[in-house]
Amino acid sequence: RWEKAGTPLTGIEKVLAGKTIADLKDFGSILNEVTLGDVLNPVPDMLKSLADVKIDQLGTKLEQMKVGDLLGYEYDESESRWEKAGAPLTGIEKVLADKTIADLKDLNNIMGDVKLGDVLNPMPDMLASIANTPISQISTAIDQIYVGEFMGYTKGAENGTTLDCDQSHAHTEDCYYTNYNWLEGTTPVSGIMAKIANKKVGNLGSIGNDITSYTFADIMGTNASDSALIKALYNTPVGNIGTEMNTIQLGTAMGYYRNELSAGVYETDANGKVVWYTDEACTPANKVGAPQSAFVNSTLSNIGTDISNITLGEIVELDADSSAMLKALKDTPINGIGTAIDGMTLGTAMGFVRYEVVIGGYPITVSAEVKATSADYATAQFAKLDGTIWYNAQLDCKESHTHTDDCFGYVWYQ
Repeated sequence: RWEKAGTPLTGIEKVLAGKTIADLKDFGSILNEVTLGDVLNPVPDMLKSLADVKIDQLGTKLEQMKVGDLLGYEYDESESRWEKAGAPLTGIEKVLADKTIADLKDLNNIMGDVKLGDVLNPMPDMLASIANTPISQISTAIDQIYVGEFMGYTKGAENGTTLDCDQSHAHTEDCYYTNYNWLEGTTPVSGIMAKIANKKVGNLGSIGNDITSYTFADIMGTNASDSALIKALYNTPVGNIGTEMNTIQLGTAMGYYRNELSAGVYETDANGKVVWYTDEACTPANKVGAPQSAFVNSTLSNIGTDISNITLGEIVELDADSSAMLKALKDTPINGIGTAIDGMTLGTAMGFVRYEVVIGGYPITVSAEVKATSADYATAQFAKLDGTIWYNAQLDCKESHTHTDDCFGYVWYQ
């Protein structure tokens, strides 16, 4: 044998060492004598079955080799199956292990026969219904999966059907698919998730249009503890919620009730405004009073305008014991109260009164706002203008000059 530094030659060196220089002229023939084991030393486990194959035959032998051998799997003849570390192969490994390398040239056909369950092992629950579907048909199969399955829900009782056809013809049973009451564990799925769960993946493109037709209750579900405003929106399609909100009266939003005397006709007060109650039976003792009664007939969209027209008397219950100032402001719109107070006389604020006079009996013009019954101020009676009303007045000035408006004051009475 040939050695190098006392060590036997191996591989291609061993083959060439015994050749003469002349032999090397036909190097191709020399290589045809070389086996895979001569070239690769040590030979990888996956290629040991080819160790004695001549290099020029390696391509043919390799194509005939099973993928399972190439990957180092063991074939159990008694069980007719490929194994890895004593365990049966599963999934895509099982499919490919029995194929030859040459078979892999037509991998598309091989994969066409592979089922989803071969590729995914274990199979996710959400895809269990299409486990036996060939990979080539996965796209179509996924379109038929319920969204509820993807979400991990389980099917409960059947609950009607959904039209799944866009053709303009007389629809048959094949044009519909079954809806279900879905369960999350043992809990019924509700609200919008119950609606979406019955959609199929292939129909999700239209989910936006569907959602706008769902009612508020469809999306949010219902609960006895929901506010009156929420309950009033239960049957409103979500696409119309904004518009509907603007038309809801504050009485409804606040959970009050109207006494319906006949279809669409409700009890009103002396001013023609609808009366509201705090109980559904509309018990007289539970009539809504001020300040709420001033707002209950307003809608959410016009409350701002209505507030500007509401008078103090509508939001404050006035009686005989109320202050003179508040009584004087009873019919004043609340957004004008500040101006009214600024222009209010102290006498009015203190509860005193003035008496209106008939101006025809006061022919003498003293000034733009004062008239007298005669030119003799010592004996004359006077009238002074306040807005558009003339009131009994008196001369309060002791100066000897031409008197002006400021020289006269109203006569007040308790």
